[in-house]
Amino acid sequence: MDNSYFRDCPIIQNLVVFRYALRAVDLKDMVVIDLWNAGEQRPVETLSGGESFLVSLSLALALLRTKLRALKAGIIVFG
Repeated sequence: MDNSYFRDCPIIQNLVVFRYALRAVDLKDMVVIDLWNAGEQRPVETLSGGESFLVSLSLALALLRTKLRALKAGIIVFG
């Protein structure tokens, strides 16, 4: 996953895009890339409570936005 999910939504950009990037390692694991810390890659499990909240909220909002766009186009997404 790259930040393209986040770039479409200004709210998410302000929360996350300029601080974090997410990368899927495989189907089960992701790493967070901390852009404020020289691009350090670390497991998402190392996020603090506040960082975890921001990333989770951003992903939820991005998925909602994706689903709403798909519904407008007549595509069934996420069952």
